[in-house]
Amino acid sequence: MNTILFLDGSPISLFLLKLIQKNKFFIIKKIITSTNINNFDKLINKNNISIFRTNFKNKSKNINLGKYDIGFSYYDFKIPKYVLDTIKKGGINFHPSYLPYNRGRHSTFWGIVKNKPLGASAHWLNLNFDDGEIIYQKKLTKCTDQSAKVIYNRQLDLLKKVIIKTISLIQNNKFIKIKQNNKQATYHFANEILDYISFKLTSSINNIKLSRIIRGTCFNNKTGIP
Repeated sequence: MNTILFLDGSPISLFLLKLIQKNKFFIIKKIITSTNINNFDKLINKNNISIFRTNFKNKSKNINLGKYDIGFSYYDFKIPKYVLDTIKKGGINFHPSYLPYNRGRHSTFWGIVKNKPLGASAHWLNLNFDDGEIIYQKKLTKCTDQSAKVIYNRQLDLLKKVIIKTISLIQNNKFIKIKQNNKQATYHFANEILDYISFKLTSSINNIKLSRIIRGTCFNNKTGIP
């Protein structure tokens, strides 16, 4: 299948790239990336793969990217409709959360402080972030006492398994589409965390909320309580 990839340059996106490259069923024709990554160039130059760097923010100009059978995404910007329309079967995005919970940014933090399910998901791309139909997902278990750093790394490990399974489903012509329950959906922006963890000296906070904030911000020696 002629394939287009949307990658943000992170370790997970490189994992996705290497996995697709090893699979002869998928023929990578183009990679869209939002950043300059030397690792991409090293991997791509060996295989004659075209790379295009953009964040699609210039909405006044459509980019002719060609036509494809399938797309896979671990990307940090919204992909416009005219691009999605060029993908015959559709595009699949990978997200480190148990959708519809914790769409958007910092899914680990919000899963902890709001006591929502954690996990990893693969969903079909549409015009909204993390909103499309689910093709495959797995829930994280036994994480009620773990710090954000531990849970985040576990979610990424789980996401790799979701990626592997999803690629297998597509290869076996299983285009599963399960609608998300939008009534249960939660969405968060990057700038929400500071407001949530900031308090006046005269404010009161119950022990449960405080303990969850501590867990949710325990990511390195500069955050939370080690």
